[in-house]
Amino acid sequence: MNVLATAYGYAEGVKNGSITVNRYVKLAIERHFKDMEASQDLAYPFYFCEKTAQKALRFFDFLVLTKGVSKKNVPADHINPDGTVRFVLQPWQAFKIASIFGWKKKADGLRRFTEAYTEIPKKNAKTTTAAGIAGYMLIADGEAAPDVYFSAYTQDQANIGFKEIVAQIRASPALAKRVRILNNSITIPDKRAHLSAVSNDAKNTEGKNTHCGIVDEYHVHANDELKNSIQSGQANRSQPLLEVVTTAGFNRESVCYKHRELCIGMLEGKYALDNVFALIYGLDEGDDWKDPANWIKVNPSIGVTVQMDFLHREF
Repeated sequence: MNVLATAYGYAEGVKNGSITVNRYVKLAIERHFKDMEASQDLAYPFYFCEKTAQKALRFFDFLVLTKGVSKKNVPADHINPDGTVRFVLQPWQAFKIASIFGWKKKADGLRRFTEAYTEIPKKNAKTTTAAGIAGYMLIADGEAAPDVYFSAYTQDQANIGFKEIVAQIRASPALAKRVRILNNSITIPDKRAHLSAVSNDAKNTEGKNTHCGIVDEYHVHANDELKNSIQSGQANRSQPLLEVVTTAGFNRESVCYKHRELCIGMLEGKYALDNVFALIYGLDEGDDWKDPANWIKVNPSIGVTVQMDFLHREF
């Protein structure tokens, strides 16, 4: 299956209205199409590279789902010969990964997006997808001696992401043979590659030379020390990635909310943040949250990782 076609299909579906999303996701899709059209101009600084987008998308073919999987609802072609369930990217996930890794700078061919922000509710495979991206950046991105860090405000939360990466790799024979899994890190000795979990409460982010940093559950961060520390450690990298993923919070004075407002301003055209990619799922102002027809705006993986009967029970 051509997963890039799935990414394109999602963008087209949002554009023509056949896929229901909120205003912020529509703006992200509009931005993509505007950039695709503008890239035909030789003077425009960015272009979309299908080859590198496909490479990142195909990495997920090596991954399997490690928890919460009921095979009775899984199509037969999603089940591997050994009985494991393949990590089949949902359309929104395919669009996100294709965008982050496909857009490049014409001047040097390096990645355009060095920062990504994804806001989405629980059970939409937020951390699982971020773990897959971390694994890709460690194993397949082609960076010399990549240092990858899965971070969260608490060490317990950071360890959740780290354990997910370990589980994904261990369940994939093709990937497991390429790495060495230790108690607190994953390494590729001959490539001097390293991945581990870091957190604000452990104070273990200083002195890093970060190629990829995942910041999980940003809405609970009391300050920006962790994010800033990881980001400052990327100064020597030619095409780093800082991936911020979070559920929505309640505190409008938080660093997460301020960052969210910046990303919204970028999507609205107020700020020219050409290196930032953002997907923000939620209801639009005035939407009736009690109407099940609106729930897909909040949960793009509804019916797959988020079951409708669960949402009805919670409602």
